[in-house]
Amino acid sequence: MTVIEFFDKNPLENMASALLFAPDKVIFIGDSRKQMQAAIEQYNTVLEKRGQNTLLSYKSVTKNNLQEIVSKLTELIEEHGELVFDLTGGKDLYLVAVGIVMERFRGRVQCHRINIPYNRILDCDGDGKALTTDNYAITVQENIALCGGEIIQSKREGGYTYDWDFSEEFCRDVEKLWSICKKNERSWNHQISTLAAITRYFRQPENTLTLTFERAKVTSTLAAQGFRFYLSDSLLQELEAKGLILDLKTEDTVSFTFKNPQIKKCLTTAGQVLELLIATRMRSLMKEDGTPVYQDVRTGVVIDWDRIDAPEEVRTQNEVDVIAMCGLIPVFISCKNGTVDTGELYKLNTVAQIFGQHYGKKVLIASDLDLSGDNARYIRARADDMDIKIVTDLSELSIEDLDRVLRSFWTK
Repeated sequence: MTVIEFFDKNPLENMASALLFAPDKVIFIGDSRKQMQAAIEQYNTVLEKRGQNTLLSYKSVTKNNLQEIVSKLTELIEEHGELVFDLTGGKDLYLVAVGIVMERFRGRVQCHRINIPYNRILDCDGDGKALTTDNYAITVQENIALCGGEIIQSKREGGYTYDWDFSEEFCRDVEKLWSICKKNERSWNHQISTLAAITRYFRQPENTLTLTFERAKVTSTLAAQGFRFYLSDSLLQELEAKGLILDLKTEDTVSFTFKNPQIKKCLTTAGQVLELLIATRMRSLMKEDGTPVYQDVRTGVVIDWDRIDAPEEVRTQNEVDVIAMCGLIPVFISCKNGTVDTGELYKLNTVAQIFGQHYGKKVLIASDLDLSGDNARYIRARADDMDIKIVTDLSELSIEDLDRVLRSFWTK
């Protein structure tokens, strides 16, 4: 099968048919050789990682010359026989040209449009023979790569994307952590920041799970760094009771062992638990047919979005708390377990525009927004201007209610 794509600025519209139907060939029609060549090089990296052998090529035309476009499409039909035209993207004049060749070559031209917001395929030639697929799934990594970015996995890059193991046991542990955290998010953040400071200033090896320190020494050391020691015995005791830390001793010398490396990361990174709660719950959501609502969910995604063109020293990186894919729809989520400023909205909006185009959904989950000061009303207004959905009061939601909220993100 050969698919004709009318080249568009939107990578998802350009590659939707290639990803969904795995045709033998895709031929792009457009007016800029340079843009199409660069895009094909970018798209080929995605196809190679999928193990897909679709051949991508292009034909250039003058975008405002209808006769030239019709002539080019006619040549392609005569060369390839039956063709499938994808009308998802492209300029209006291209679509007019398709109508002309459809009339000339009845029975040899198939046309469809992919309704990306609803993961549907529309028959555009009226013969009732639109292509079908049971698989609308692309991954977060594929979506980022299509748009020219790369998910940073290597620790040597500085900021990197941690590869979480979302086992059933770990997902249960995340809910245990959240059950403690939501009682007082601000207190939790301060105490987790204290644990992070202890591991940082006392240079604890990353692979060491046992933490031992003298209260007086830690208090004075952190004070010298401008940081107030705040770690309650009651928090540690509750963590031990839930099996999240082991062998707890709380006297002048405090000692305990983190359950595993992932729990250690949760208890030494402020805000981590909220991100993981959202990610684990989104991963668990299922449709009526038993397939996932979100086929891929990543958290703490560090994106290098100009790796190809920018010099090494000026590369732009952004971290997104949670990114999920529902079919072809990316959902970008910022999780704030504390105060929020407008800079977070602009960052979320910018990243979603680059890697979601106009299909991306944007969500700010702010457990403490109503308590964040006088700017709360302004933040809500700016979020509305940017079409960013805001979710608050998570501590008051049951897991079932939270799931209902999360399930709606891709449709908002």
